[in-house]
Amino acid sequence: MKQQRRRCDRKEKLHAVRRVIEEGHHPHRVAAEIDIRPEQLHTWIHRYAIHAEKGAGSLRLKTASDVLHELRREREELRSEREYFRMLLGFHYRSRT
Repeated sequence: MKQQRRRCDRKEKLHAVRRVIEEGHHPHRVAAEIDIRPEQLHTWIHRYAIHAEKGAGSLRLKTASDVLHELRREREELRSEREYFRMLLGFHYRSRT
């Protein structure tokens, strides 16, 4: 007996894709939870990536350069915070003597 295919609406597909891309869940686990084949989920991810590149979708995939840019920005913020706290510690120790 042939198993009937599960049909997912656009909202379910987008939710599954976002769980993989934005939240970092493993595709096989997400696919098992919604009772589809992992290959199908990969197809959805690929389709949404194409739409995101064209600006047609509400989903935007992060490229390696996007991630690198975010990490560099975060590093600079942390460096400036570190320098600020070093300055505060310097004033604190100078005022104690």
